[in-house]
Amino acid sequence: MNLENNSLSLELPLSWVRSNTKHINKTEQKFLINGINWVSLAEIPRYKKINSIISKLKTQSPQGLIIRGCNPKLERFLKSLNFESFAVGQESIIDLNKNAFEKKSLKELVRRGEKQGRFKKVKLDFENIKRLNALRTKSAHANKPQLNNLFITQPSINTDIFIWENAGGNWDAAISLSKTNNFKIQTELLIRDKNAPTGTMEALIYSTSLCLKNDGFKMWSLGEVPFIFPKNYDSNFREKLVSMLGRKLPFAYNAQGLYAFKDKFTTEWQPIYICGFPNISILSLFQLAYYSNYMRLACHQLLNKLTLKK
Repeated sequence: MNLENNSLSLELPLSWVRSNTKHINKTEQKFLINGINWVSLAEIPRYKKINSIISKLKTQSPQGLIIRGCNPKLERFLKSLNFESFAVGQESIIDLNKNAFEKKSLKELVRRGEKQGRFKKVKLDFENIKRLNALRTKSAHANKPQLNNLFITQPSINTDIFIWENAGGNWDAAISLSKTNNFKIQTELLIRDKNAPTGTMEALIYSTSLCLKNDGFKMWSLGEVPFIFPKNYDSNFREKLVSMLGRKLPFAYNAQGLYAFKDKFTTEWQPIYICGFPNISILSLFQLAYYSNYMRLACHQLLNKLTLKK
């Protein structure tokens, strides 16, 4: 396959979207120490090819360019343009044409959740933005520093979100999505009230999957799990080192717990990469941790852990 000629068919990095915009609208972080430009999120013209987008971004980033959330096909394409790649985790994908809910234990969780509320697909107007933000304050992670620049934290007005509403009319859980292409859709937010009944999120994911299949989508990405690679993935020394360090700090980010949750639904796991031009240095990896707010989250969680021991 000629990757350049087929670059329009390549999936974008996670949380990049195509739209009717005429120009590339991007969120970028210029690393303070080495001047490398991390393009974390982007909205790009619907019919603009990846190779022309990357060429423009490289021109705008003379000190170097970092792109994360790249799947294996995109990683191979970027390597053909002299990027270096670095695996950081894996992406959870539900094939909507398969039965991801056939496990007896998962069916029971869905059944329990369905007894405690109902599924709704709603437009994100100003009132629903308030309700979504109120739900955030009731999540288990509300009082922790929030990760930045890794996904779309504030969905656009008038986009669809999927919610689980309890008998009192309050939201117990919500999911926001972004469209990868005509056949695949990407999870941005998964939010659950920490006091919601058991099975709430499982019921919401089940109902959302039926809705997405009915809308013509074939694949649904539940997003990334960092620090854990798919089985049989042949990681290099640096990848093994970062993975080990990440998994040794579960108090900072519970990747294993996130993996266990998403694995209940997943029909396919695939590696996810950071790609950098001309390379990816250890210094750049540290700055990614800083600009994504992971360092602040880790310090916050460590201080809490030490305080509880006193």
